[in-house]
Amino acid sequence: MKNKKILVLSDLKKSTNKVLKNSVGLAKMVQGDIQFFHVTKPIEVVEQDNQLSAIRSINETQNSLKNKIEDSIKNITDNHGITIKYKFTIGNIKNEIGKYIEEVKPDIIVLGKRKPISFIGDNITGFILEKFKGIILITGDKSTLEPNENLSLGMLNANQNDLNFDLIENLISHSKKPLKSFNIVKNLKEFNKTYNDDSKKEILNYVFEENSNSIKNVSNFISKSDVNLLCFDRSDKTKRDINYTSVNKVIKNTDVSLLLTQ
Repeated sequence: MKNKKILVLSDLKKSTNKVLKNSVGLAKMVQGDIQFFHVTKPIEVVEQDNQLSAIRSINETQNSLKNKIEDSIKNITDNHGITIKYKFTIGNIKNEIGKYIEEVKPDIIVLGKRKPISFIGDNITGFILEKFKGIILITGDKSTLEPNENLSLGMLNANQNDLNFDLIENLISHSKKPLKSFNIVKNLKEFNKTYNDDSKKEILNYVFEENSNSIKNVSNFISKSDVNLLCFDRSDKTKRDINYTSVNKVIKNTDVSLLLTQ
C-alpha cells in the first residue's frame, strides 16, 4: 500500500513546531510522507519601488525563509527520525496554495489553528475547506498527537459506519480503548435505534441535546475527557438521521486537534 501524502501548510508563526509535531505523529500512525509548504505575500517582501532594491529584498527574504524552515524541520526530524520535504514561494496565498494542492495531490492537509478561524489570514481555512475534498487535520491549541504514543480518539456525530476506511482504522489501532463518540441529537429514541451496535466496536457514547449551546457544551466536555483527536465527517451523509453540525462552529469551539473527513 502506498504511503499517504501529507501536506503541511504553515504561516511560520509560533504554532509551526506544534503543527509539525502533529504531522509527524499522524504520519507515523497512517504511514505518511510529509511535504511542508509556505507562501509569503509579495507586499511583505517588496516595499521599495527601485528594481534593484526589490530584487535584493526578494533574495534576502528567500534566504531567510529557507533558513527558518530548515531550522524548524531539523528540530523535528532529528528527534523523530522522519524526512520532511519542503517548498516555499512568494505570491498570492490562495492562488499558490491552490496550485500546489493540484500539483501534489495530497491525501491529507494539515493546518494550524488560529482565532478567528484563519491560519495565515484571508480566511485560508475556509478556502481549504472549499478547495480540498480530502481529509484535513486542524491542529488544536491544547493537544498534540505525540509520535510513538497512543492517542485518545473521539468522534463527533458519528457511528460505526464512519469507521470503515483505512485511515480511521489505522488511527483506531493506535488509540486507547474505548473510543469516545460525542453526539448531538434531536431525538434520543431515534439515536438509540441507530447506534445500538456501537458497543461491539468498543465505543463509549456521550449524548447531548440539540440547542444553541450544543457545540460549546460538547467542546467543554471533550476538553475534560482526555481526547486529543476528534474526528468529524463534513460530508452530506452527516445529515442522515441526526442534526448536521456546522463545520465552522466545530472548528471555532474545539480546542483539541480536529480531523475533518470527507
